[in-house]
Amino acid sequence: MQKLSSETAVCALILLKSAAVIGNVFTVKQLRCVSDLDEHQLLQIGLQLEELENRDIMELLYEDGYGDKIYRFTHSFMRETLYSL
Repeated sequence: MQKLSSETAVCALILLKSAAVIGNVFTVKQLRCVSDLDEHQLLQIGLQLEELENRDIMELLYEDGYGDKIYRFTHSFMRETLYSL
């Protein structure tokens, strides 16, 4: 697996911590509302989530009819650990 760049890793950590606050299941819209990302990073959320899926950290459950995607952590201990940070 390829190593993440430092900017990508920071953005991924922000997304993961934000998702952990929301709960085990969350939407992209919720992440956009609660994460502390700048405009450029917000545009990259889809790519970040795809990378986290590839690394088996979260999985896409489904996409609603309005274009929002619903994800969940693949392991509950991952969410609990991130929440405690």
